[in-house]
Amino acid sequence: MKKWGILLLAVGLFIGICTATKAEIPEYAERLLNKNVTPMDLRTYGNADAPATLYVFSSLSCPHCAGFHNYVLPELLKDVVATGHANLIWVDMPYDARAMTGTMIARCLPINDYEKFVSVMYDNQQAWLTAQNPKPIITGYANLLGMSTPSVDTCLSNKELQKTIMNQRNNLANLYKVRGMPTLVVVQGTKSQMFTGSDKVAIMEGVRQALGY
Repeated sequence: MKKWGILLLAVGLFIGICTATKAEIPEYAERLLNKNVTPMDLRTYGNADAPATLYVFSSLSCPHCAGFHNYVLPELLKDVVATGHANLIWVDMPYDARAMTGTMIARCLPINDYEKFVSVMYDNQQAWLTAQNPKPIITGYANLLGMSTPSVDTCLSNKELQKTIMNQRNNLANLYKVRGMPTLVVVQGTKSQMFTGSDKVAIMEGVRQALGY
């Protein structure tokens, strides 16, 4: 029974990762991800010296955030970040225990696996979000990326990491007056502009206008 469970999990992950539209995310994100970070750092993409910064506020357990991640983020990475118009900072906003579990594991994984894990979490959101006990499911995703179950348990027992994530969430949300998710904040100099929701056309038009291109 365990073998079948692992096989079905692997097949589900393979389908999620290989879906045409969503497969672009890990490819671009891995190439643009800042490699010089620790598990307690916010994940950043692109050139830190870019003239503007995009802050993306998102929770793994937010359905609209999954839509943003799968369909808006690839466009931002290709059209805005990869072209040098802005760098992007991903602000983890876990608002429940399930999202915190996934967020902590994502931060503990090797940097090259961060986006792959987050993508799998969003692609399979309903599976772990509706499960009576989501931890074995989420742990299975980490296992398939090479993280052992004992390493997952060690990660989840790291109270300092949990505190850091909560402080980052609260401080940045208060700074930019974020009240819902997903939220994108465009910061250029002393000016900032906020976009909410997961409408790709409206967000991309708004970002291009905000950045003047």
